Amino acid sequence: MELYPHKIPFAEFKVSDVSQPQSFVDSVSSTKGSSHLVILLKITGELDDSAEVSYGVYTFEKKKGKETLRFEMLSTQKLSKGKINIDVRNDFYSSDTVHVFFTPKGSKKGWLKIRTSIG
Repeated sequence: MELYPHKIPFAEFKVSDVSQPQSFVDSVSSTKGSSHLVILLKITGELDDSAEVSYGVYTFEKKKGKETLRFEMLSTQKLSKGKINIDVRNDFYSSDTVHVFFTPKGSKKGWLKIRTSIG
């Protein structure tokens, strides 16, 4: 028996200029309004130097009867020079969207493909 009997949707982002910071929002890979258990992140590509991929969510926080929007960073993946093939799995219960940030830490040449899925 399969853990996920249906195909899990995903969002895909391409970083073609790895010398510049970039950000993406995955608002398509979740089933809206449903309960979520996990976020999957797959990073593939090749870099000539270091970089980071971080991701997080906005959540509502209630203080003194007032709701405020708060950003929660879930994880940062440090990427080294060379071929990249990373799979990340985090427990995830809070949002239908994930914000992904690419930050060069010396990289000038290369490419990345970042796939996210909220399940």
